[in-house]
Amino acid sequence: MSLSYSLYARLRKLARKLPVYTHARRQLLQEFNPQIINKVVDAAIDNVPFYARYKDLWNTQHQFDLLPIIRKVDVVGHEKELISRSIPRFLLHCGVTGGTSGVTMKVYNTPFSSIRRFAMPDLAYEEIGRNLRVAELRKHSPHNGAIYEDIGSNRVLLSSFQMTCDNVNEYVDILKHQRIECIHAYPSALMVFIRLIHNRFGTLELSSLKGILTSSEILQADDKLLIKHVLGDSVKIVDYFGQSEAVCAAYSVDGGPFIFNNNFGYVEFLDTGQLSPRGYKIAEIIATSLLCNTMTLIRFGTEDYVELDRDGNVVSIIGRRADTLVDKNGNLFTCFANVSLNSLKKISNYQFWQPEPGILVYKLVPTKDFDESDRLQVLSELMGTFPMLECRVQVVESISKTSSGKQMRVVRDFSLAEYQ
Repeated sequence: MSLSYSLYARLRKLARKLPVYTHARRQLLQEFNPQIINKVVDAAIDNVPFYARYKDLWNTQHQFDLLPIIRKVDVVGHEKELISRSIPRFLLHCGVTGGTSGVTMKVYNTPFSSIRRFAMPDLAYEEIGRNLRVAELRKHSPHNGAIYEDIGSNRVLLSSFQMTCDNVNEYVDILKHQRIECIHAYPSALMVFIRLIHNRFGTLELSSLKGILTSSEILQADDKLLIKHVLGDSVKIVDYFGQSEAVCAAYSVDGGPFIFNNNFGYVEFLDTGQLSPRGYKIAEIIATSLLCNTMTLIRFGTEDYVELDRDGNVVSIIGRRADTLVDKNGNLFTCFANVSLNSLKKISNYQFWQPEPGILVYKLVPTKDFDESDRLQVLSELMGTFPMLECRVQVVESISKTSSGKQMRVVRDFSLAEYQ
């Protein structure tokens, strides 16, 4: 894995010198022009087979919000129909979405759209600094089962699979000796690391560390508070959001609102009618691809949900529909858990498990300071958050990961299909 990632890092570095990258970067930094939406739809109606069915509707109404919202179930089996006839087929390469929503969709790109995509996370990195010395704490495994490997291109790989109370000091020493300036991590792996540090050292000063970039999973607000508590306020937290379909992208800095770049993908927020525990609206992200437009996705229902404050700011990314819970009556609701920061300090990892509707098991990996009173406190907090569920707390030695190294926030032993 380290060899392929090393090659990827070098190719990405070379890609930044190409005109297609610099043009994409320039587009992202421009003020958004709403007129581009009409141009995208006009081009799709004329050149993208999937959208030929909407020609009469568009030509008579010419109103963007009258176009139907499409979803994965509408696209699966028709993915190539979303590709413009103007794109040479020999340039296409195919990937798939992760399937966390229960539906796996093919995603087509060209080398050009892949390079354009790099520009957005690079802007997120630059909130921390440029030419950073980065430690990757994600799915990539160092060579020969080591916990660390320097792969060049200012990148170091740290194993996310081997962190324990006994070797966390080795990870800390690597960060210090390698003068790491930025940690790029899956939130689940990062929080195991942060809680191990807190349990071992309390707080920790890493003089070279400027910031942390998280992506690919949800980083909870309480997690951000714990990171600041352990590593200090000077360490900037940049929380990046995107998805395999590349229809939209955003990031939050130090717990502030998520800012979506409409030049990457135009975003609408569809009110679900639900409220978060804070009384804020829960909305689904509806997005139209602009920058990475090999597959033209117009008003695509992402099944990703956000929390909107009273001013319409995106104060948190909640997660996918797959992260919802089901009560015994078949009602779905958002998995917001009000577990106190004091309790989380004694937990190195956790996961929500529903063996059946109406039952919620909070699986946790404890630190050495965790005792029965802490378990009862966590149970009380869960019961207060989810009175509609039978809540249980289960202490476990570890939490399983997917083949790509991610950790599912919610797992269940039944299908969500009948509750859609």
